Amino acid sequence: MQRHWSVDEKAFKKRDPKGYKRWQMIQRINYGLDGKKLQAKELVSLWPDIRSSLDPLYRNALIHFLWHRLS
Repeated sequence: MQRHWSVDEKAFKKRDPKGYKRWQMIQRINYGLDGKKLQAKELVSLWPDIRSSLDPLYRNALIHFLWHRLS
């Protein structure tokens, strides 16, 4: 599990599981996967909520890999 200096991950996960999943996905994409793989289904389901928070280069790469196009 990634450790973030300003977030109490256990409390966050317990208080808001869906928000935690979104936050965790954004952190993994923008700052490294920490040796884990992204699940395409999970990424696609969270896409509308997380796309504006992603680094533009990573966002465009994911669009290309997931939907075979650039935007």
